[in-house]
Amino acid sequence: MDADGAELVHEPGQPGRFTFNPGRSGVVEYRYVLEYSGEEQVVATGTDGRATIEITPTHPGYTLLTVTSRTADGTVSAERRYYFRVRDPRVNVSSAYDEYTPRGGIGAIGRFGVYTEISEVTTFEYQLNGSAWQSVPKTPDALVADISVTMDRNGENVFSVRGRTVRVHGR
Repeated sequence: MDADGAELVHEPGQPGRFTFNPGRSGVVEYRYVLEYSGEEQVVATGTDGRATIEITPTHPGYTLLTVTSRTADGTVSAERRYYFRVRDPRVNVSSAYDEYTPRGGIGAIGRFGVYTEISEVTTFEYQLNGSAWQSVPKTPDALVADISVTMDRNGENVFSVRGRTVRVHGR
């Protein structure tokens, strides 16, 4: 038995389809468990011994899917385990700034690195202290986009970032 997961790079809350293919003839059902739920689910096969399920991941990271098949005479296959990765949709920000080590002030240059696991992000938009949004392209080959801003106040500054994707119509 094997499982095809054509859409394994989802974000939490987005459904993905998995198709189970029989390793022997006579398979009538598959039983599967997702590690985070622990609840066994059962799905009947089609006449070809295949079954397709839809899974909506609840969290980013690796998820274990454990599957067995059962034939009409009750024979159960060995467990097959499949790990799939769910992308984290957050835009992450790194810098030397934190709440414990104050530095800078008006006119100081703040340098930030921004990144995301979502490959469809084409642009990062950012603002400092609620100012107008500005943008920087996400270079496809670069892991991190560098952003420099000039601080416009002393004390706490708020740097906000979001990722933008280009939506293709008809998809």
